[in-house]
Amino acid sequence: MPLQYPLLFLHGESGWSPDMHLRVAPSNKDTKLSINMYYSYLLHDRFNVYTLLLNGGRLFQQFVVDAYVCIEQSRLDYYRKNQNTFRNEFLQGIHDAIQQGDLEGQSIGKRMILPSSFVGGPRYMYKHYLDALAICRVHGNPQYFITFTCNVKWPEIQRYMSKYPSLRPEDRPDSIARVFQIKAKSLIAFLKTKRPFGEVAADLYTIEFQKRGLPHCHLLFWVTEACKIRSAAEVDNYISAEIPDPEREPDLYMVVSDLMIHGPCGLVRPDSPCMSDGSCSKKYVVPYNQTLSLHFMAHINVEYCGWSLLIKYLFKYISKGADRIRYKVHKAVNAPDDTQNAQPYIDEIQNFVDGRFICPHEASWRILNFPIHYRNPLVQVLSVHLENMQNVTFKDNDQLDNVLENSYAKQTTLTEWLRNNQIDATGRHLRYVDYLLQDKWDLSAKVWIQRASNKTPAIGRLIYVHPSSGERFFLRMLLNHQRGCQSFKSIKTVHGDPVQRTVLHVKSWAYLKTIKNGPMHSMRLQYGPLPPNCTHYSPICFCTVTYQIP
Repeated sequence: MPLQYPLLFLHGESGWSPDMHLRVAPSNKDTKLSINMYYSYLLHDRFNVYTLLLNGGRLFQQFVVDAYVCIEQSRLDYYRKNQNTFRNEFLQGIHDAIQQGDLEGQSIGKRMILPSSFVGGPRYMYKHYLDALAICRVHGNPQYFITFTCNVKWPEIQRYMSKYPSLRPEDRPDSIARVFQIKAKSLIAFLKTKRPFGEVAADLYTIEFQKRGLPHCHLLFWVTEACKIRSAAEVDNYISAEIPDPEREPDLYMVVSDLMIHGPCGLVRPDSPCMSDGSCSKKYVVPYNQTLSLHFMAHINVEYCGWSLLIKYLFKYISKGADRIRYKVHKAVNAPDDTQNAQPYIDEIQNFVDGRFICPHEASWRILNFPIHYRNPLVQVLSVHLENMQNVTFKDNDQLDNVLENSYAKQTTLTEWLRNNQIDATGRHLRYVDYLLQDKWDLSAKVWIQRASNKTPAIGRLIYVHPSSGERFFLRMLLNHQRGCQSFKSIKTVHGDPVQRTVLHVKSWAYLKTIKNGPMHSMRLQYGPLPPNCTHYSPICFCTVTYQIP
């Protein structure tokens, strides 16, 4: 980096190196200095110390982007280089491999791609979308949707930038990131303490970054039942779309006229569709809350979520990630017969990089390790697997016999829930997803322990299973209804009668009705491929019913 920016590093200072170590290492932590630590250190201003880097203007913006690109690329390289180090395979697959004579871990397993642990990746964003749906399952539809945009005219930013008269606020994205992170946390605290919309039951937000704009926060929150809006007239008590009286409310008028009016148009954008005869023909006001606008002096768009059909759209909107597009132009080649049926190679890491865009504000936010997602209450993901089909992690050189004998590796939230119901009857009235009301999951020991605090418990969410997974998909549906199960056999027991296949339970009449009345292509999308002899009105070929469904 110093060689790429000689104007910022006049003396040829050395950049980050893997050999760097911390002088005072934290307890129980590695002493190595990561690349993230190094660039985070450079972005901090020191008292009475002039730093040429922080005064670089637009060149500093480019430096921040390049610095975070190095950080993110090193993380992606780790996932790429370590895909084959750890193999992930079903426990039953290990038994099958031993019976076939395969004793080494490298002989079985599946390829690992960009996982959900990578912050900002597609799987990461989809995981948070499912977490939002889990909160919606418990608390119902959210009541309010807020978009909170950073304001460079905040006194905190103006006071700091007054020390650098030659710089503009956008030349210090690190300072903007710090202030907006404080403001976002302050907004959540304000909603919970001052209660401008009532008592908050749950909330979640996502930080997004525009290409040439300022960072903004998309916030969804739920209020308690007593504070919900009952009629259309009550909306005016919380949301307004009018220009205030400049004489009666001068402060609110200044905020609304400067930050909440439709734009840009006028002289700034004369070709805007709203322009007519040289002036704006709309002049509408973005919906706002008076209390929030006066307190935060920023663009805060407040919308009431009154249409339940848009709920999934809202959740997808706040977890969509950065705007990106990727396309590929290639020439069709007549492949030999033996390669026509070959599976295409999908590189999720490269696909992510090809559509990636990083602005200075996002780079500063991520270098400073500020979170891009927040939710309350927490969501605990619960595993779903068939008997002896849980995922286990092992290395290439591990002996498979040792993997099978390791009981700790085979423990999951599902197996321990069944074991707890065998020895403790206090939680047998709860479903699998509701078990967190009484116990909490200890990840280090892989056991359920009884809750000892009065804090809001986490919300359970069954891990997503695609309908084409077959038995595992229907087992997941059974777990949404069964209570107090003590074994996998009891999960498949309905009204005291064991069923032959998992597909026979959980509102089977709904699936039979869908098969009978719905189009066949819809069924293939929902439940996977159907038998070839299955006609439009023959649900019996899908499953054999052995008992009367209530």
